[in-house]
Amino acid sequence: MKIYVSNYLSNSISVIDYASLEVIKNLSLGQINSNDFIIDKNIIYLLGSLDGNLYLMDLDEDKIIDNISIGLSIRNILKYKNELLIINEDSNSIYILNINNLNPVYLIKLKNTPQSMCINKDKLYVLCNDSITIIDLIKKNIIKDIKTNFNNFSIKIDKLKNEIYVLTLEGNILVLNENLEVLKILENFLFPIDIEICYKYKSIYVLDFELKKIIILDYETKKLKDSISFNSYTRGFLVSKDEEYLFVTDTKNNSLKVYQTSKNKLIKEINLQKEPTTIFIK
Repeated sequence: MKIYVSNYLSNSISVIDYASLEVIKNLSLGQINSNDFIIDKNIIYLLGSLDGNLYLMDLDEDKIIDNISIGLSIRNILKYKNELLIINEDSNSIYILNINNLNPVYLIKLKNTPQSMCINKDKLYVLCNDSITIIDLIKKNIIKDIKTNFNNFSIKIDKLKNEIYVLTLEGNILVLNENLEVLKILENFLFPIDIEICYKYKSIYVLDFELKKIIILDYETKKLKDSISFNSYTRGFLVSKDEEYLFVTDTKNNSLKVYQTSKNKLIKEINLQKEPTTIFIK
């Protein structure tokens, strides 16, 4: 297993061995600036932050092998079965490609500007600036669309409880059920930008960009358990597949911090290149 971290200002991706937590190599992206990517088999699918292109990098050859223009402002890429889903802010839409030949499959138009998305049970939950849209990924149609009365930033699914977390610019976290009914509103954050769940140790990690903290909540009660302070802003945030580690990028020190989730203690800091952002584990 390997950890991949994009270094935005270095136009590169650092590859880290999961067992040793040591950098194996750095993949050069040439002139490509990318904040979001996914990996499927031996291909990295990168979103070009400045030019709106989707790039393909072959991990066997460590080089870019193809690209396709998507739109001027693209963000967030996910894989669903044999399809790639990409948010296109310019056209307020979700762009769907066949992963095998990169041919367009469908374009789903939205009423508002999409910000973030996640998948659960053949459904795509798209968080727009002031609403949430549920899309049936089999039929490619919109099932439901509701207003949130907040300025939304990001969305995350709890696949165990089938609950939805919506993080807002007002500093709130909305907890909703599958029908988008509000179950609870978590407050006292400044700018929560991401959530990770560690089921093994019953913790919810909330990354607060302005507080420069990771707020740790009890999974069942949603009450404060602990916190981790930073001296830097951070963007990348991911719990490992075995749930033993929490990985956090440090953009000031150009490093990846590794926390042991059983104790929420820093166990290692891995030096990377300039401005590490997105983390992907494969």
